[in-house]
Amino acid sequence: MTLTAAILLITSALAHAGWNLFSKKDHPSTASFLLANLFGALLVMPLLIFGRVQVIDIIRQLWPLLLLTGFFQGLYFWGLAYAYKRGELSVAYPLARSMPALMVTLLVFWFGQGEAIGTAVLFGIVLIIAGGFLIPLTSFRDFSLQRYKNVAVAAALLAAAGTAGYSLTDDFALDLIRGSRPVTLRQNFLIAFYYIGLQQVTTIFWQGLVVLPRWNERRIFMQQLANPLSSIIKGAGILVTYALVLISMGYVTNVSYVVAFRQLSIPIGLIFGILFLKEHSCGPKITAVVLLFAGVVLVGLG
Repeated sequence: MTLTAAILLITSALAHAGWNLFSKKDHPSTASFLLANLFGALLVMPLLIFGRVQVIDIIRQLWPLLLLTGFFQGLYFWGLAYAYKRGELSVAYPLARSMPALMVTLLVFWFGQGEAIGTAVLFGIVLIIAGGFLIPLTSFRDFSLQRYKNVAVAAALLAAAGTAGYSLTDDFALDLIRGSRPVTLRQNFLIAFYYIGLQQVTTIFWQGLVVLPRWNERRIFMQQLANPLSSIIKGAGILVTYALVLISMGYVTNVSYVVAFRQLSIPIGLIFGILFLKEHSCGPKITAVVLLFAGVVLVGLG
């Protein structure tokens, strides 16, 4: 992993934990995430109009992948909304962020690309996963499968599956766009924002299929539309956060590195939960932060 990728991903992790904190405090729902993505799409629309020739080429070349990544993004936001509605930020967020590392790594091995992942990276991923599972515990003696058998955990795992799905889809799609030729930082920036703008459009489509038929979700959408500031902030956070991730994909040799390194947002999210939401801190959570940080360092060095 290059220094450029590391800087981009650290910045993205800070922004990601920030907009998730905002989402947890702001009555999370599928409708609220739909509105945030609408504002995010509006923010990037001038750039899509400016680069309309390249954007049309991307649509022609990748429209099935754009629909697929939008579906996975919609799944991610749906799971995240339920996880935050039913559980704590310091529990749901770590699970939703740590499990994609395992899912993507297993899929990478399944597709025969495991030889590109070093032992240090694999060990780092194991530490990240272990840390993610320690965070829900209030005591080391409290470990029980019953702690994970609830709606919040199931929804967080669903969000994780969505993250793994769109990460793999986006890595493949961006490789097709970039081709084998080297690209400059400016070209990488434009490609990332063109792609994420189109991705948000298809995400909105899938989210709309969930929100529009449901009266309660429509009511929440209209209420938040009347006071849009929080949705605009979330939309900008979602846009910038993932754009940085997409740009970083041009500076790594394997998408598993990106998915794993992004887990730096877990200790950040934990700190935000303790400081701003007054959630409790305990031994397992502190241990989890150490494991997660060590895992991220191993992945970065690998």
